[in-house]
Amino acid sequence: MPCRVILCQTRVAVADTAPTSRWVIVTTDIDAAGEESESTPSATRIQSVARAVKLIRLAAEIPGGLHADLARKHLGVSLATAYHLLNTLAQEGMLAKRDRRYHLGPTAGLIADAYARQESTPPHMLEPLARLAREIGETATLCLWRNGAVVEVAVFEGSKPLQVGGRAGGLQTDLHARASGKLLLAALSDRELDRYIAVHPLAPRTPNTITDIDALRQELRVTRERGWAMEYEECDNGVACLATSVTANQIAGAAAYTIGAPAWRLTENKKDYLTALTRAAAEASAG
Repeated sequence: MPCRVILCQTRVAVADTAPTSRWVIVTTDIDAAGEESESTPSATRIQSVARAVKLIRLAAEIPGGLHADLARKHLGVSLATAYHLLNTLAQEGMLAKRDRRYHLGPTAGLIADAYARQESTPPHMLEPLARLAREIGETATLCLWRNGAVVEVAVFEGSKPLQVGGRAGGLQTDLHARASGKLLLAALSDRELDRYIAVHPLAPRTPNTITDIDALRQELRVTRERGWAMEYEECDNGVACLATSVTANQIAGAAAYTIGAPAWRLTENKKDYLTALTRAAAEASAG
């Protein structure tokens, strides 16, 4: 791949000191389309964009705001680079700086509102889910497959003690270790699954996590045949989940209802929970 070498002058602000000018040599790859990028085995990534997105997500996950030193450690970059990225995001309104910490800014709010409108869920998808949580007393969640990610769009907590937590709007990672993830991965073709795994390695979250590709393929085959998925302490120790598909014309992409519970309680009530889960999903699919 051809390489572009650029000598440029930049202004860098370190901590709260005044910006200083310095000359730097920047070396970037140039892809076929002429974009400067970081080459990876699976795709072409713009490194600065990827870092900026990581910082926005980190700011969203930290209630007290993101400090520059934490950003530096998270990205593995210098403090100057962390400040450069954070200040650029603040200038664009994606972040807002208060008391030396960075919080989500007004532009992020506009994007969040637009996403919420885009992903609005029909009421008939939520009512059976809420009844399911009340019936079995466990946390029930609606998950949607959105552009290669799984989003928890609705979460209803049950009434029993020791509830499994959930967060509406949360993104799920490590799909191979989740019941909802297995269900949605089972809907992919072999080629699509290969592409997913190339970007998302089968990381071990617990000793029970499936990390062998052949074992995962077998698990997904079983999931397709029976129409529901289960994970037992594969994502988090002490937690087990069941998931089954929901079909609705108003929803673009795959959807799933899931039940999460302490592993021992789900084992004791698996048959009843699965019956209730399947009934609720069928009701939602009928509209």
